[in-house]
Amino acid sequence: MLIGEMMDRHGLDMKSVIDHGLEDELACRARECMGCANYETCVGRLRSCERPTYRDICPNAKFIDGLRPQI
Repeated sequence: MLIGEMMDRHGLDMKSVIDHGLEDELACRARECMGCANYETCVGRLRSCERPTYRDICPNAKFIDGLRPQI
């Protein structure tokens, strides 16, 4: 799941997301990720960088960024 890998690379722990009761939201975001028009671009970035950028291509960027204050 790309969103999980991207979150991990940016220091966001999946277990913490679940512990905060956001598992349904995460599942919804994962489905959106799999159907994203930028999927291949994201894969390429994940393969090339330790902390790849995502805000310019990711439909889940606001979700990922919103997790920072919560987790």
